[in-house]
Amino acid sequence: IVLIILSLFSFSQSQPTGAVVGFMKDSEGQPLAGITVRLEKAKKITTTDTRGKFSWSGLPAGEDLILAEGMNIQPIRQVITLVAGSTLELVLQTTEKSSELKEVIVSAGRTI
Repeated sequence: IVLIILSLFSFSQSQPTGAVVGFMKDSEGQPLAGITVRLEKAKKITTTDTRGKFSWSGLPAGEDLILAEGMNIQPIRQVITLVAGSTLELVLQTTEKSSELKEVIVSAGRTI
């Protein structure tokens, strides 16, 4: 029984993993804080800090889809490839989300 437990432990410890360190920036290169960043396949989610930084470690090697969304920015969807034993460094740059306002007509009248 001990041998089986040790074998399972060593198997789980030997899985190849990688890491991601990234930064979210606006169109002018300024950091974006509070942006939600997700890895779809790995089912990981985090939020950027005041420097726009996000990171994960212990991720399974292979392809994954990274999604970044937040208030007033265009969402980002990008396929990434994680390599076992290495850290993928990313800089994700986005633009402001444009929003159109509806036309407003203002009229005034005065009765005498």
